[in-house]
Amino acid sequence: MDNNYAQLKQVCQQACHERHACSEGYVAMLNADNVSQMMATWRKYWDDVVKSKYVEVIRREFPALYASLRQEINEAGIWLNECPDNAKEFVRVIVTDCQQPVHIYGDARAYVLGEAEVVAHDHAMVYNEQFDASVSLRDYSSGKIKAGRVDAHDWSEVKSSCRTTLYDHAICVAYGGTVKALGYKSITAHIDTKVYSFSQRNINLHDNAVLYPLTDLPNDEITHCNQSQG
Repeated sequence: MDNNYAQLKQVCQQACHERHACSEGYVAMLNADNVSQMMATWRKYWDDVVKSKYVEVIRREFPALYASLRQEINEAGIWLNECPDNAKEFVRVIVTDCQQPVHIYGDARAYVLGEAEVVAHDHAMVYNEQFDASVSLRDYSSGKIKAGRVDAHDWSEVKSSCRTTLYDHAICVAYGGTVKALGYKSITAHIDTKVYSFSQRNINLHDNAVLYPLTDLPNDEITHCNQSQG
């Protein structure tokens, strides 16, 4: 067995032990004889890889192994902290801790597992549950952003429960957090969302969601909006 693959397999087994993975997934990883088979197992149990069971282990260990196995991992449609141009829908991008922005293109789906800035283009999709991450949606991209911060530009669409800023013709469905509407097509707010807007047009409030004038924004939020616009 190739030494680099052996290290990857060890990391996967470690993740299974630390996160008490289901026996079926654990057995599948034990039986994987190469990168292609391991990545097929990842894709089959993808929610476990990018959510509670494996996140911390993948975030901590995977970047050091990626370079040596990059070609085989990419052939399986999985990328780390990078995305090919015109990516097809089967492409999955794992985003870990990054100092430089990570750009997502085409129809790729990106999953944020660390402290990073992610910029989505074209029709890409971004998922984030990390409080120390920020996402910028451009073009016709979309996002399901449960934590951190998100800015939606152009004709993008976002479902959020965090700090959300809207520009241009963005569409937002919010389930909590704050929404700063500097430009938008429509806003639907649920639960206890606070919406700050210059207008009531195309804003639908449900549950305990509240609409405030844009002038009521806290000073630190106004600063953030000005920086995002720039």
